[in-house]
Amino acid sequence: MFELNSLKVAFADLDEAVVRNIISDFIRNDPSEYEAKKAVEACQQGMADIGRRYDQGEYFLGDLINAGDLLAASIALLKPVLGSGRSGEAGTIILGTVSGDIHDIGKNVFKELAEAGGFQVWDLGIDQPPGKFIKVVNERIESDLTDNKKPLIVGMSGVLTLTLEAMKNTVESLEEAGLRKQVKVIAGGTPLTAKACRWIGADAFTSSAAEGLKICREWVSCRS
Repeated sequence: MFELNSLKVAFADLDEAVVRNIISDFIRNDPSEYEAKKAVEACQQGMADIGRRYDQGEYFLGDLINAGDLLAASIALLKPVLGSGRSGEAGTIILGTVSGDIHDIGKNVFKELAEAGGFQVWDLGIDQPPGKFIKVVNERIESDLTDNKKPLIVGMSGVLTLTLEAMKNTVESLEEAGLRKQVKVIAGGTPLTAKACRWIGADAFTSSAAEGLKICREWVSCRS
């Protein structure tokens, strides 16, 4: 029986060999997509433990970087089980870390999950100003690759409190450019709350990559 807690503990201990062995054994047992998502959640819980240990001085910056690499590698292993949709089949997501923030772990995890779920993801990178989001949204709307029956999704990521204003500026820029009604906006990151989401003007918020993917799928299914 696959033990999610064992995966969580191994991940929190940054034991890469054990994490890879657990996931490899898990995949050999032909798991369902639901079970694979639970495995991702276990890794994310381990990541949260690493964050707490960092705050307590047990881990250092290099450990956080290694944890991000391990999370990306774990999801890459699980990716074949997480979804079978072809790229772009589910919809299109324009994703980026907003201006003033260079963190990308959460963004990259969400990207992996979304691509596994059949979304085409345009990753803008880190520290992206509103203008970059506007430019790519316009390009996708004008492109033949855009399916007008499905909402174009804009994903904004940020882990610093100061980036909430950058997110608000991005949404306001979409409004000023006449694009806001043509997209659904999801904001992701630890500073997000329901109140902050309303202030930013986003349609939804989350601090979980798996939950973010679920929200995007619901948006797409409502328009399919």
